[in-house]
Amino acid sequence: MIARGLLFLAWTACVMVGPFDAARAAHAPGRCWDIPMPGGATARYCMPDRWNGHLVVYARGTVAASEPLDFYQLTLPGDIALPELAMALGYAFATTTFRANGFNTLEAVDDLRILAEGFPLVFGRAPRRTLLVAVSLGASPAAIAIERHPNLFDGGLFISGPIGSLRIQVDYLFHFRALCDYFYPGVIPGSILDVPLGVQDDWYTVHEPAVRQAVLSDPARAFALLRVLKIPHDPADADNAADVFERLLWYHVFGWDDIVSRLGGIPFDNVGARYAGSDDDAALNAGVPRVAADPAARRRLLLYENTARPSRPILILHNVGDETVPFAQAALYRWRAERNGRGRFVEIEAIDRPGHVNMSAAELLRAFLRAADAAGAGLAPPRGRR
Repeated sequence: MIARGLLFLAWTACVMVGPFDAARAAHAPGRCWDIPMPGGATARYCMPDRWNGHLVVYARGTVAASEPLDFYQLTLPGDIALPELAMALGYAFATTTFRANGFNTLEAVDDLRILAEGFPLVFGRAPRRTLLVAVSLGASPAAIAIERHPNLFDGGLFISGPIGSLRIQVDYLFHFRALCDYFYPGVIPGSILDVPLGVQDDWYTVHEPAVRQAVLSDPARAFALLRVLKIPHDPADADNAADVFERLLWYHVFGWDDIVSRLGGIPFDNVGARYAGSDDDAALNAGVPRVAADPAARRRLLLYENTARPSRPILILHNVGDETVPFAQAALYRWRAERNGRGRFVEIEAIDRPGHVNMSAAELLRAFLRAADAAGAGLAPPRGRR
């Protein structure tokens, strides 16, 4: 235990001052293989030269449905590559492209199962412990996978994910678009029910800059919208408000058609919503666009929810001021787990700053080590050269 503790302290100190690049240059920690998976996804398995016997399975966050299948979001702040870092610490690493991008929770649950089951088939032996690490939307399938397959996963680290309720997250994003159309009418072509052809193609060059200019030209309207949805913000920082508008509207522009197609109808409803917090709530409620949900689509959305009944330890890392996936998602998951008698399996580590997945590399790595220890997959002596 003393030796392990010294190793932890030495490693943490190294991360703080940044010599990981030097260590990486001095020793290539292992190699990776890309292998086709059933369903159309591709797996990437990485094995260090000296394996500690443990596996990290990684689920990335949102990628637009229109993007090609590929490996995304594989670096930490500071351009530290996740597979290389895991192998440098002695862990095997596995991730997948998933078989689909976009609102892919149901398929992704199966892909994570296949990814974990495939490891011993590829390497000829099973890991002693497997830690499931997931970021943003990737935490949605990860939370379901760890509940359904406790034989495959020994613990989880979920970072800034909508695991309290995906339905609430969908509502949150589309309330934002409805309110944006009221406070800034006509800035984005179409409406909450209609994303015209070409808006995605021209988003970064035409429409996103138009949104930013509208917010900066009249920030009072932006701050009113943020108050109505209780989105954390600095009322003196118009640039940050513009950042929030760009990020949240992206999810509607690139996600609406995909979600409606998958659910077979409109899952969002604000017909009976009463908005409050603006300078004129009566005018707001009279003028905001109203949308009625398809009841069948609303019911299908329940299939995307976890049960909050984990039987493995889960550490949730979340920014208190997250404007994209509110911190309330983390609190709601723990509350539901406590109601189900599973609260002892859930711990939250709150990062007291704004932003989505706005953590330093050191904070992320410390959380990883805590989650790995809880799962029994801490820094163990290597098994020897493979």
